[in-house]
Amino acid sequence: MMEELQKYRKISLDFRRNSSNMLNTKYNDGLLYLVRFKEFIDKSDIIRQILEDLWIDLPQDFNERLISEDSNSGWCYFILI
Repeated sequence: MMEELQKYRKISLDFRRNSSNMLNTKYNDGLLYLVRFKEFIDKSDIIRQILEDLWIDLPQDFNERLISEDSNSGWCYFILI
């Protein structure tokens, strides 16, 4: 039980650190921190499962629908059909 609690605390700390980095991104950083945050979520089974449960209607090709035209444009298209 204690080991599991420590594991959740570490995941929580990592999530807060990564999300804070993403939210404090400067324009010149482009999508760097957004990509890092997405990779963190993909690698964390617990967080990914929580999000998948919440986003029932999220298309399977979600990654392909997040399109950036170039490194300076930020979020160009984010269309969920």
